[in-house]
Amino acid sequence: MEEFAKETVARLHHTNALGEAVGDAIADGSDYYTLAYAPPTPKFNDAYRKIDVRMDESNYTLEYRRGYYDDDPATTPKAMPGGLVR
Repeated sequence: MEEFAKETVARLHHTNALGEAVGDAIADGSDYYTLAYAPPTPKFNDAYRKIDVRMDESNYTLEYRRGYYDDDPATTPKAMPGGLVR
């Protein structure tokens, strides 16, 4: 579960205190910046591409996706409302 949480930018709470865990999640989502990245030469070969974000400041915690699959948006099934794929 810890590896899954790391890869999905989630945090694993080792507690039964649901209220505390929800409060932490709300606090985590209160302050953030959004960065966008587009590869200079997308290959669309369905390969997993790693992402590594670094900062010079040591007093911040970075939470981000560690990678993505480089699939062709023209051939990727589109998600529909309700989680269905067409």
